[in-house]
Amino acid sequence: MTKLVRLLKLNGLEYNVNRDPQVYRRVTGKPFRFEALLDGTGTADVRFIVAGKTVHESIARLPDRLDFTVSFETPGIRVGELLIESTDARYERYIRLDVEEKGWTG
Repeated sequence: MTKLVRLLKLNGLEYNVNRDPQVYRRVTGKPFRFEALLDGTGTADVRFIVAGKTVHESIARLPDRLDFTVSFETPGIRVGELLIESTDARYERYIRLDVEEKGWTG
């Protein structure tokens, strides 16, 4: 069995659960940018689900680079589920997204 996702980036930085969430925060309307290096053969179904609603859905060819954006118009903390499935592998990751009402000034 091959590893489906070799690298996952959020907003240009390698995604790390232990990193300070301030690094990944965005203000309302500004998109979160997801990038992933995919491995394997064939195609994979990609879905990003927030609060039970699919906010991004696509099909990626393997191996390839996946790139998509998601933005929110209301502030708050959301937990999204990134789900990538191919015929022989599955990748699932929960990602915390913090959306601020306005940017930090100072």
